[in-house]
Amino acid sequence: MQEIMLKVQEHPFGLLICFVLLAIGIMLLVWGGERLVRGGLGIAKRFNIKTVIIGLTIIAFSTSSPELAFNVFAASSGHGEITIGNIFGSNIANLALVLGVGAIVHNHVRRKDRSAKNTKGTPIPSRIRRLIGWWLVFSTFGISIITAVILNWNDQLSWFQLNWQLGVIMLLIFVLFFWWTNIKAPPKNTESDEEGVEVACSFPGAIFLVITGLLLLGIGGKAAELSSVTGARMLGISEMFIGVTIVAIATSLPELVTTIIAARKNEAQLAWGNIFGSNLFNILFVLPITMIVVGVPWLRGADTKNYIPLPSNLGAEPWIYIVVMLLVTLITFGMIKKGKDITDFEGYSLIGIYAFFLIGITLWKIITVAPV
Repeated sequence: MQEIMLKVQEHPFGLLICFVLLAIGIMLLVWGGERLVRGGLGIAKRFNIKTVIIGLTIIAFSTSSPELAFNVFAASSGHGEITIGNIFGSNIANLALVLGVGAIVHNHVRRKDRSAKNTKGTPIPSRIRRLIGWWLVFSTFGISIITAVILNWNDQLSWFQLNWQLGVIMLLIFVLFFWWTNIKAPPKNTESDEEGVEVACSFPGAIFLVITGLLLLGIGGKAAELSSVTGARMLGISEMFIGVTIVAIATSLPELVTTIIAARKNEAQLAWGNIFGSNLFNILFVLPITMIVVGVPWLRGADTKNYIPLPSNLGAEPWIYIVVMLLVTLITFGMIKKGKDITDFEGYSLIGIYAFFLIGITLWKIITVAPV
């Protein structure tokens, strides 16, 4: 496959081929993620799992599956930059773009609902306000500190890398998170007073959707990984930039679509559980699983290291993404902890922050990128 992409890189229309292949890969990722969401919902409702738990677990995992598929293929081929860029970019997109759009759509639905007590904003479930928000802040700061240490002392601390040992520790923290939020402190009945999610498929149909969804994710993830890396090389821009922008937006589409659908159905707990749960899954599940897979010799390329490599010559670029991710997380945390609903103004502000971020880093790249 690598030989084929090298030929594509030398082809006169190689860049166009990369964009077409990337578009196909993205469509397969979104399609596979959508089928996994529907199948996961069918399985969850078969066992009468509460709506807030579905949002925080089944839906969050399903909508994070494109990130998982893409990152596993990218990291196992030695492209650590694009892997970390995808994690950072997806979390920024979820909290700024997806949460902003979801709040605006849900507010519009509530204004049409005459039975709604308050139509000035969209409520954040108390479970997310009391518990999940803190987990998100701690995990975001944790991965930021780990990345900063590796970037700053890459040569001095050769033993401290994004390897399978650290992946196992992070995965254990994820297990602790799952146990703490779903077993030790299960949701109260008052937190699930909505009618639940409608699932239009049988249990065998749900199993079939999950299997086909996983297959589509595998094919789409590999196609997106190869095309994005090759395209970045041909354009002379960093793989991390591609991961933070194009790939991150593409792999966040399932979160966006699911949130809009849930918001239009007035399923606030499902919508917000999906957003915050997806970010936690990206940090505490997607990244650790990727690190563990890279540590297995027969699952990575012959010339690939047994950890996710982060080059020390990236300059200020990764630091910008770390700072933006932390700022967006803190802004969102402030919104959900203030004890009030998220208004339209706050929703548009989040979208504006994301637009400013994309425009800013794109202009910065245009100015600073070296000619090919």
